[in-house]
This record gives sequence, C-alpha cells and structure tokens, in this order.
Amino acid sequence: MAIKVLDRETASKIAAGEVIESPVSVIKELVENSIDAGATSISVTVEKAGKKLIAVSDNGSGMTRDDIKLSIERYATSKIGSINDISKLSSYGFRGEALFSIFCVSKIRISSYNGSGENGYRIEACGGDFNSINISPSSPVKGTAVEVRDLFYNTPARFKFLKSDAHIRGLIIKLFEEFALIRPEIRFKLIIDGKEIYNFGEEKERSFLKRATEILGKEISKGLIEFDERFDNLRVSGFVSSTSNLISSKSFQYVYVNKRIVDSRTVSM
Repeated sequence: MAIKVLDRETASKIAAGEVIESPVSVIKELVENSIDAGATSISVTVEKAGKKLIAVSDNGSGMTRDDIKLSIERYATSKIGSINDISKLSSYGFRGEALFSIFCVSKIRISSYNGSGENGYRIEACGGDFNSINISPSSPVKGTAVEVRDLFYNTPARFKFLKSDAHIRGLIIKLFEEFALIRPEIRFKLIIDGKEIYNFGEEKERSFLKRATEILGKEISKGLIEFDERFDNLRVSGFVSSTSNLISSKSFQYVYVNKRIVDSRTVSM
C-alpha cells in the first residue's frame, strides 16, 4: 500500500484516542485543568459511567471570549510559552491537547466567566468539526463548567471496547478519591447517576488526616503513621499503616509525585 498523509479529521480522531482512552481520562484532564485554574471548589457529575455525560465545574480563574474559542484548538495552552518553560513547569497539563482531544470524540459545551464584563461566554461544538462551533453569552458565574456528552459517539470502534459501566464507575470513584486526598484544600463533590457519592469540604487544620478518614474510614486512618524524610533535594513524605493494621488490598494505596497521581508497580508491592 502506498504511503499517504492522513486527512486532518482522521488524524485528529486517532490522536484524540491517545489522550482520551475512556471517561476516566476525560475526568482526569478536566479536573487537572480546574486545579491549574486555581479552583478551590470542583464538582464532577457523571451519567451512564460517563458515556452519556461528564460535567466538571469549578470556581477557578475562568476565560475570556477569545480564550474560550482557543481552548479547543490543538496545542493551545496558557501554561507554557516556549520549550524553556517546561523545565520550571508547576502545572499539570501543558501540551494543550486535552480539550481538543475531548472535542474530537464528543459533543462538548464549555461555559466560562473570568469576573470581568457583564457576562461570560459559552462555546458548543462536536466531533472535532470546527464548522460546528457556536459561541454565545452565558451567565456571569465565576469559573468554568465543561459538559461532555455522548463520548465516542463518532468513533464506535473505541466505544465498543470500553469496559462495563460498573468497572468504569469504580475507576472514576478511585480517581476522584486520589484527587481529593492529595488536595484537601479544595472542596470536591462527586455525583453519579443523580446520587451524591462524595461532598468534601475545604480542610485546613490536620487536613490530610480528616480527608483520609472520610475516604478510607476511621478503622484504616486511625492506624496511619506519618513519615517525612529528606535526601538532598528530594523529600519523601506520607502515611503508612502500622503493622497491626495492615491491609492486603492495593486499592488503598495512593502514590503521588509533586502532587501528581502516579501508578507505580515499583512502589505498589
């Protein structure tokens, strides 16, 4: 077969699949964007394991009309300006592919207000089609709300290979717990199919242990032992269970590097 350059639509959908593998990927990208926007309150709503709806709203910095239009463009980002910025990066994402990839495989609506002007703005688009974009005024509510509907509706092969709803819901809850645990300064709410699963308030005093108790339960959290060690420029801190309160399941292991969620077989014994 002769070599040819893929058309933009096909290439975009393939590339989107590398970033967005499942509803869990969407939630991770959107929550990270909310944290990077300085949000102190983040709400996640899911229907049909995220296949029907994923909605993430926050009270972060918000966007202007020009920003909201650029937000679904590929490689458009507010987090770096040049390659040199990567060496001092403190945000989560920086490639500017998250919203573009979500846009390519769903019907997306983003409403945002940055606190200036009489109103915010809303952009609606679907399937990676830039001709489908519609921008209109929205209510002046500080922050950003993203609604992702009918995920993978235009890539049925990818939709077909998604795990069961029960499996995906379990992964969504685990991901939400991971974010909530490492960011106790942020209020988090999770609603799945109309049922409130979690509603964490902002914690400041002994915040980690209070948040850990809400997530892990009293029996597990009461036996935690704190550690904090430094090795040159490296600091390792956290909590481990006492030998009298060990749990055989790895589901209660939470590992982070610079407050980023890490899935490490080296650490998870």
